[in-house]
Amino acid sequence: TLPEQERYVALFRYLVAGLHYHADREYAYAYYPGALSNQTAQLNALEGVCRILPMIGAWISAGWPAFIQGCDGQPIDLLDLVKSALLAGTDPRSKRFWGHIGNRDQRIVEAADVALTVWLLRHRLWPHLNSGEKERICCWLAETKGKAVHDNNWHLFPVLCDCVLAALGHDAVSASAAR
Repeated sequence: TLPEQERYVALFRYLVAGLHYHADREYAYAYYPGALSNQTAQLNALEGVCRILPMIGAWISAGWPAFIQGCDGQPIDLLDLVKSALLAGTDPRSKRFWGHIGNRDQRIVEAADVALTVWLLRHRLWPHLNSGEKERICCWLAETKGKAVHDNNWHLFPVLCDCVLAALGHDAVSASAAR
């Protein structure tokens, strides 16, 4: 059997390779095979990306390589993958836009994963975004502000978004009001 660290590395590479293989070209959506949930295929595909992004953020922020080898033997630039997903998904003009966030919307959950990813990569990715790109990502995250959530762990998701936005110096209140 493989030592524990090698197993974790192999699992990480497997999951990222799956995302790389099943994602659209901007990495905004990943359409994995198998049974759908009770949501739309598009929301499933959004989850397919957003649930992997914090893992990538943790990998990079822990000092692991920002490039890994894909199933096809080609390198996958993890920072470029995350950047592409964030920029396409949060751009209302993009065909890959994740959509505006409503009350009790699954996007609230995914926004928390995006916020965590942004926080984890605040030193490696955030400085390489221009002010418009940063603003667009922050405005999408700020859409969680004041939204109704299910009365469970969902209460934490807008809080996480607010905390990350505040730490990045973004005024979530004015941004959500501006939309």
